Amino acid sequence: MVRFMVPASLVLSGCSSAFAGIWWVEQAVVTTGEDCTLTISDNFTEGQPPDDGTVTTDWTFSQTLDASPTGFFIEVLDGRGNQAFVVVNDEVYPATIDGGTLTATWTDFLDDLSSDSHVSGYTYEANISITTTNTVTLTIDGGVGSGSAAYDEHVDSTWSETDEWDAGTVGFGGGQTPAFLYLEGVGVSNDSATEDCTSANCTLEVASDCSLSAAVTAHPVVAGDEAYEGLEDAGQDPGILLAY
Repeated sequence: MVRFMVPASLVLSGCSSAFAGIWWVEQAVVTTGEDCTLTISDNFTEGQPPDDGTVTTDWTFSQTLDASPTGFFIEVLDGRGNQAFVVVNDEVYPATIDGGTLTATWTDFLDDLSSDSHVSGYTYEANISITTTNTVTLTIDGGVGSGSAAYDEHVDSTWSETDEWDAGTVGFGGGQTPAFLYLEGVGVSNDSATEDCTSANCTLEVASDCSLSAAVTAHPVVAGDEAYEGLEDAGQDPGILLAY
């Protein structure tokens, strides 16, 4: 079953003890797409980040999407004080309850650093750091919850590589820095035999921030905790699945 944002499930508790139990959650289909920003910094002498200017075209394209929400069951467990825990299938999300609002959040991160070096002096280093945060806020009114689920992603990618080296000794003549993915122009690669950058090492830094959100609602289910095992995989896919 498709889940647009798993944390949407966190959407269910306003008052710890009063709202512990099973809930039916509906999450709206995201219609506006992701809001992203991209920042690029480099020291390549010829390549440069893409121009933000508009491109003239004879075509106009448009699309409007409206579809039924995705639906699934979750279970909320009480914690100590204002804490709660939301169970979705085999995943658990911690939450806090303040007044009539529940806020559930979980952050995942990955920091991957790799490097290559040759005795002749060639070096290459790549560092990819990714952080994603899922946050759900929900206000309970009359036993029904309403709010939003938000997803934020931040990616930092940096590369550093020797500008010039002996291809015969090292074993290759083309650089490993993926400048061609982010820069435009004739000098979008690091060639061993040419001076491509303004310093001894070619550097490239790319920072990306993306976010999206969707409305969520939650309805309490009159059933004991033991019923969740039979409900955790039940639900509704969003929209209509078309077969071509």
